Amino acid sequence: MTSCSKNPPDLRRARPLLGTLVEITVPAGPRSEAALEHAFATVVRVHALMNAHDPASDVGRIGTARSGAVVRVHPWTWRVLTAARRFAEISGGAFDPVAVPSSGRALWSDLVPLPDRRSVRCRRRLLIDLGGIAKGFAVDQAVRSLRRAGLPCGLVNAGGDLRSFGPRAWPLHVRAAAHPGEFASLGTIVHAAVATSAPYFSRHRDHGRTVSALLDPRDGRFVTASVSATVFAPTALAADALAKIVLLVNRATAEPILRRYRARAWLQTGKPLSLPHAI
Repeated sequence: MTSCSKNPPDLRRARPLLGTLVEITVPAGPRSEAALEHAFATVVRVHALMNAHDPASDVGRIGTARSGAVVRVHPWTWRVLTAARRFAEISGGAFDPVAVPSSGRALWSDLVPLPDRRSVRCRRRLLIDLGGIAKGFAVDQAVRSLRRAGLPCGLVNAGGDLRSFGPRAWPLHVRAAAHPGEFASLGTIVHAAVATSAPYFSRHRDHGRTVSALLDPRDGRFVTASVSATVFAPTALAADALAKIVLLVNRATAEPILRRYRARAWLQTGKPLSLPHAI
């Protein structure tokens, strides 16, 4: 029988999904291989529903919907859109599922999830990008799949968005904000989710200015400082979104949001291997 003994033999598989490498680790056992396959299929399903680059996906169809249209979506997409809208509201727009910066107007409020839990209304033409939250949701669904298969513990890691379940402790390291080739230890995680947001690999020069893949949707400015935010939360969806919020807002704004989601956060700046400090 599969167990979570102190040093169990592990079964580990990795596949390129969600624009990153998704790795799943579980204790080896008679049901483990099939459970891994089903968990990966779940991640593939999330990607197919929420891929902003696929016009046939739920997110792609929202992007082509006319103003005022009601778009039928999968219940998973509805859940993620509803969560994204909630994070946008409580963060004052620091988290925004609308792909184009709002230029002072809260475009996220023009996306209205309807009570049937299967459709959304677009008050205007909107380009949606759930990249800041869908990866965490996919991790959560993979964990749910593994647990339903009867596995006692495991770890799902989607490019640094990770979640463990069961009693086993897993070592956790975060990249140094100033020198991402080096790592700092944050101890271990047990039955928790963690996500880190940082611009370190995406910073580059463009037409004489430094830019990155991280953008503050409130003013359209790029995040280029040597800083990272790591968030522990009960779910990977929450950790994914909260890491981006913590990176952009001040402490007074972040603290009540973190409490609301029973989350903790660490910020890291400055010298290589400097220990993160808690919020």
